[in-house]
Amino acid sequence: MLPEKLGRYQIIAATGDNTLGATYLGNDPLLKRKAVLQTVRVDPAVADRSGAPDHFLKDIKAVERLSHVNIATVYDCGQEGDLAYIATEFLDGRDLRELIVRGQPVPAELAVDIVAGIADGLAYAHRHGVIHQNVTPANITVLANGGVKLSGFGIAALQTGSPQADAALRGATAYLAPEQFSGKPADARTDIFSLAVILYQLLTGKPPFDGDNAAEVMYRIVRKPARWPSRVARLEHRGFDFILARALAKLPDDRYPSAIEFAADLRRARELAERAPLPWPTGGLSQRKSSGGGQSGTSRDDEVNGTLASLPASRRLAYAVAGVALAAGVAFVGWNATRPVPVPALVAPAAPAAPSAAQLAQAPALPTPVVAPAIASTAQQTPSAPPPEIAPVPTVVAAAASDVAPPAPAKPATVTLSVAPWGEVFVNNQSRGISPPLTRLELPPGRVRVEIRNSGAPALVKELNLEAGKTVRLKHKF
Repeated sequence: MLPEKLGRYQIIAATGDNTLGATYLGNDPLLKRKAVLQTVRVDPAVADRSGAPDHFLKDIKAVERLSHVNIATVYDCGQEGDLAYIATEFLDGRDLRELIVRGQPVPAELAVDIVAGIADGLAYAHRHGVIHQNVTPANITVLANGGVKLSGFGIAALQTGSPQADAALRGATAYLAPEQFSGKPADARTDIFSLAVILYQLLTGKPPFDGDNAAEVMYRIVRKPARWPSRVARLEHRGFDFILARALAKLPDDRYPSAIEFAADLRRARELAERAPLPWPTGGLSQRKSSGGGQSGTSRDDEVNGTLASLPASRRLAYAVAGVALAAGVAFVGWNATRPVPVPALVAPAAPAAPSAAQLAQAPALPTPVVAPAIASTAQQTPSAPPPEIAPVPTVVAAAASDVAPPAPAKPATVTLSVAPWGEVFVNNQSRGISPPLTRLELPPGRVRVEIRNSGAPALVKELNLEAGKTVRLKHKF
């Protein structure tokens, strides 16, 4: 049920759920401004025993002092009965969940702009002693003017004394750092790990740690490396391999010590393409051959779980014996397949063979009622000339109509899109989707009108004359 008020804020509408509770759009009648209210229900009995209200208010007061271009301003906090809330500024834009579509990477340039901007905001918060602990796409907003802002700083403070804390962890499992599952204290490097998960997802269209359930995801975060992003998606260079191998390291001491260093490497990722990433298990990515660009010569499971070199000697010996046995079995099957197989003495009578083209040519020609009159007419007009011989037409010369290949259709034209922060794409006034994640259109050749709209800026309109098989690139920043 929608509450009428929270503190002095009049509730306008429900806007969704955060990892702990409902989120509402409210109006502050005192200051005449809109606000977003993030809420969580607090068990009074648990809160009284743990001293949650005092701890909560102390943490929120620290967040209220943060003022940064990449951080959503916190206005107020309070509690109505068992419902605690944090009021933050209303942001005109879309949260990052709308840009992350599974299997569809966003352009690397846009991914860097988003993640580096959020890293700048985190670095500022960390310098003021505030750790976010809940960096997820739901808490990142891409603004209509192209900027990005991080919200949800107070959610971690709300977890104390909340019966929904476990549910919150489950909802954000894919973005938690390994130390958060073991109950160790979170610090700046915890937020860096979570932001690195988002970077990986933006670049590849896939999460670095995936599974059928939360328990499997948790296990992979704590124990298994991620696959190389340059192998999961077509990236222009391998600089992101170096960055993510460090940022996704299991131990905090092996990660970037600060978000500002993480942001600096992101902005010079191309320069880091030739740097050697941290090896597993120090780094957060699976091993690969040091020479060349190929993967290690193991199976996909070995790529995900680490290489055979990391196994104990006894297990490597067992794998070697099994491999020799398997090779011997394959060799025997191959030899057996090449042995001559005796043909049985009794076989079923074969069906009569179809007549050959030569036999058809020697066969007497059948009368053709349509052609015969034409020959007779010719003979009457030129009696001195002998009647022409009509050679039989081989059946292999005349091609059936069904054998004639239809003309190949014209190749489509391609339009590639690079839009920041986002825009809705229209082709001849028909919507084709949101870019990103939409980065490519295949259109028939000819003249088309492409329009890219963003609610916060004038639309981009292009009249294009597309040629078959050619590519046109559209790049625009609102």
